[in-house]
Amino acid sequence: MISVQVTESPPLILIAEDSPTQREMLRHMLDKNDFLVEAATNGREALTLLKRIRPIAVITDIDMPEMDGYALCRSIKEDRELQNIPVILLTSLSDPENVIMGLECGADYFIMKPYGEEFLLSRIQHIQANHIFETKQREQSAQGICFRGKKYFINSNRMQILNLLLSTYETAIQKNEELANATEELSALNEQQEENMAELESKNRQLMSVNTELELQRKIAQEAKYQAEEANRAKSDFLANMSHELRTPLNSVIGFSEVLQDQMFGPLNEKQQGYVNNILTSGRHQLSLINDILDLSKVESGKMELELSNFSLRETLDASLMMLRGKALKSGIKLGMDHPPEADSRIVADQRKLKQILFNLLSNAVKFTPAGGTVTVNAEIYDTYVEISIDDTGIGIREEDLPKLFHAFSQLESLYTRENEGTGLGLALTRLLVELHGGRVWVKSIFGSGSRFSFTIPFLQTATGEPNIT
Repeated sequence: MISVQVTESPPLILIAEDSPTQREMLRHMLDKNDFLVEAATNGREALTLLKRIRPIAVITDIDMPEMDGYALCRSIKEDRELQNIPVILLTSLSDPENVIMGLECGADYFIMKPYGEEFLLSRIQHIQANHIFETKQREQSAQGICFRGKKYFINSNRMQILNLLLSTYETAIQKNEELANATEELSALNEQQEENMAELESKNRQLMSVNTELELQRKIAQEAKYQAEEANRAKSDFLANMSHELRTPLNSVIGFSEVLQDQMFGPLNEKQQGYVNNILTSGRHQLSLINDILDLSKVESGKMELELSNFSLRETLDASLMMLRGKALKSGIKLGMDHPPEADSRIVADQRKLKQILFNLLSNAVKFTPAGGTVTVNAEIYDTYVEISIDDTGIGIREEDLPKLFHAFSQLESLYTRENEGTGLGLALTRLLVELHGGRVWVKSIFGSGSRFSFTIPFLQTATGEPNIT
């Protein structure tokens, strides 16, 4: 005997939904719960499908084109072959008239949008469980009722009415639960907000305290800045007055010493000549020290400004060398330029300050170069700056002493065999004058073999728009 096992096919549900998104969401929800699904985009298309399929239920949206959900439900309930198929209306239930119209068209259930998967499945399971019983209980008995001035004919039987009322009640309970949950969440959010507000108030108080402290610090900084500016002004005024007071008698001392040295009022013996030379050397040293201190103070206080002009670089280098040529010749030192710039090379800078930089570096090179040595100047012109170097064959500088060179009053006399005649301010002033132009200065030296002092001057532009180099 051969036995045939019949496999029951999954239950079929028809969806009528014009929104592609809502339709596919509903289809996916039913598919994954083992239902077969047919879908229509409106009521008319759903009726066409019902000519060849018999679903266990029709789930239909109300608002659809061509034929809405009420008309679809009414058509199903008026068709003897289809009237036992349960119809579930998807609605917002925003008005009691929705329930009346659902009863009028003979709908079996309401499901309120938005709905959860669990709620939808419970409705379908209820349909499956009660379908046979409800079919036997159906009695068509149209009754007329008036609602809001309109008359409706209710074709639903008692079971349908009960199901609709239960659906409405169940939906109301669901919404009440959602409202209760929302109220609870809102209460929790309010508590959290109160905590946040309290924390914010605390942060605001802290911020106000910090702002008060910052304001106090700002006032202190302003006061310190004002006091520093006042101190700088006082220092500048003091230095200006002192330089004037000191220069006047020094110029007299130097002038009379030069008269005595030239023996304009009679001859001097060797001892007297030595005394006069000492007085003249000391006076000139003192005057140089005063001038350097005053210039250094002006640069540091920002009172010294560049006086830009367009001038010949070659002529400026020649003039600087000329100032020291006599001293170099007297010391037996060869002084000159190895690679002079072109005669028509011109730059824009402060010519007087550039000469002061060159004089400071050249005079140091000559002073610390022994007889028979050489001091040379080289200038290289690049796209945006000129680099000038002074090379000497002097005694050089120890590596550990190089960082001290460009600081005020750094003379490093322990390195030199000659008597120290400098002020200790020349290189410090040189650095500040180079930096005032926007350049930099550096040194390379081998102790006992000589040094190279180099600096750069960027190409500047005058207020009249003169080119930086031609």
